[in-house]
Amino acid sequence: MKLRIKKTIVIMGFTPFLFGQGFSLEFNGSSDYVEVQHSSDLNLAENQGTIMARIKINDIYEDSYNRIISKKSFWNSAEGYELEVNPGQNIITLVAGNENFARASFTPTEDWIHVVATFGDSTARIFVDGEDMTTDNYIDAFQSNDLPLFIGNVSGSDGDSLSSGFNGRIKEVFIVDDEFSQEEVQQIMYNGIDPTITAAYWGFDEGAGDTLYDASGDNNHGAIHGTRWWYNDSPILDPIHFELGSVDVRTGDTTIVEMFIDELNEIPVVSLEFDLSTSVDSIELIGLNLSDGVEGWSYEFNQIDTSIMIAMAGSDPVQTSGILCELIFVVPFGLSTDYYPLLFESIVINNGYIGNVSISGGFDVLDKHPPYPFSLLAPSNETVINITDASIDLNLIVQWEETSDMDNDTINYYLSLRPESDDFEIGLILDGTTALIPYQAIYDTMYYYGLTGGTILWDVYAFDAYDETWSDNGPWSISVDVSSLHSDSFVSTPNNYMLSQNYPNPFNPETQFNYTLPKQSMVAIIVYDIKGREVRSLFQGLKRPGQYSISWDALDNFGNPVSAGVYVYHVQADRFSQSRKMILLK
Repeated sequence: MKLRIKKTIVIMGFTPFLFGQGFSLEFNGSSDYVEVQHSSDLNLAENQGTIMARIKINDIYEDSYNRIISKKSFWNSAEGYELEVNPGQNIITLVAGNENFARASFTPTEDWIHVVATFGDSTARIFVDGEDMTTDNYIDAFQSNDLPLFIGNVSGSDGDSLSSGFNGRIKEVFIVDDEFSQEEVQQIMYNGIDPTITAAYWGFDEGAGDTLYDASGDNNHGAIHGTRWWYNDSPILDPIHFELGSVDVRTGDTTIVEMFIDELNEIPVVSLEFDLSTSVDSIELIGLNLSDGVEGWSYEFNQIDTSIMIAMAGSDPVQTSGILCELIFVVPFGLSTDYYPLLFESIVINNGYIGNVSISGGFDVLDKHPPYPFSLLAPSNETVINITDASIDLNLIVQWEETSDMDNDTINYYLSLRPESDDFEIGLILDGTTALIPYQAIYDTMYYYGLTGGTILWDVYAFDAYDETWSDNGPWSISVDVSSLHSDSFVSTPNNYMLSQNYPNPFNPETQFNYTLPKQSMVAIIVYDIKGREVRSLFQGLKRPGQYSISWDALDNFGNPVSAGVYVYHVQADRFSQSRKMILLK
């Protein structure tokens, strides 16, 4: 059954952002500057550092060096550093000393430009709007000085007068005593940076007055000289809010809330944030699905203030005219009423550009139901099986009822077998209602764990993509008697090759499985994905006869975590070859 609730919301216009209230400072290119008194925080490390600024050039044809940020007495002094732009020559330069500089090529524009100069291990790079535009790199180190730091002009008067300042507007400047990768630069460009990790961060948040405040916590505040404040001209847009509404979620069911944004006017979307409230304290967000074009995003559900943040994990913002986002919730059984309201108070969309925004969207609600109840059929509860020399080639036939759900989802079954006296489990994923378990496999498993008999408990649960339902009459027991087996069956060396089902299964983050070798063998143990591609080589080499256990930590051959899904582990030992499936959950 599909419960459909649809609301449409349209918002037009924009409000300025966040990392300030849309303020910036305009510099006249000559006498304007911001002076920050010297502190050790402002001297970049000898071997690494980063300077970032958002700039807007007034004259894109001006052939002069516009100082964005400077801690130098004059341009070719050995100490200090300087970040400057020459729009007429299409270059941005990071100067660290006499003939000690890096340079980037760029195309001047009248729009806001994001500039990052970063240095580490004698390699400097300059990024313009997130792209590496470096053409020359002659930087080998930074040297400290005790000069003040200037924003929008050169800091000293020994060689340069206040005549090589920046002609345009500056918004958001920070210094970090560390090097950034391109991916980190792009994340900062669109998502911002935590000011507390910087050596100095000026957000230009004030909008008035003669002090530019440092938000890093290090109190590197700047005195403003001659500049003027601008409002409503910031490179970053304020979060866009639009209201949704309330839906009822049913206890015991999985509820899928499909949020959709129909139109964004091709604005780069960087993050989505859902604010919601509910009277259900233990509601759980168990999954998130996003439509094509927004892969690589991550999500976090804050149970305390019931907010959901969906943020970019990739390097590029998404430009789309439609986003579908499925939020999968579970409300537990046993609550006082069947339905509880889930109030979506707003959706917030953050993007990296100013402009007119047109948004429309809403949501659907799908209640996903668990499989219907079903029962175990055979072997009957408290069955006794005798494994003898004559019967060891037989199979134990395990059967249960077929089930379905009202959503017509695909149903699979998980068969669990475990000794009553031990804590290990054998688990099998099946798409039918019958399993054949060789007596030999039962014996080999019991032998591996040092058991000569006892009771095996078994049960089955049916599951779809969202829910599971255990049998309504399990678990059932099977008493296993191996006393009639020939006595020399229990010897130190296994009689047969054997590969067990992994445990736990499904698993996260680690699973293990066992295998036995009746003779010395060359062994290869490899994990494949469902398409047959090698993921991880767990072992290759010679093994003596015996019983072995091996684990997999869900990493590939390069040490990278693999994604959730079905994997196959394969054991090849001389002429013995066997594979089993396992399921990784995230």
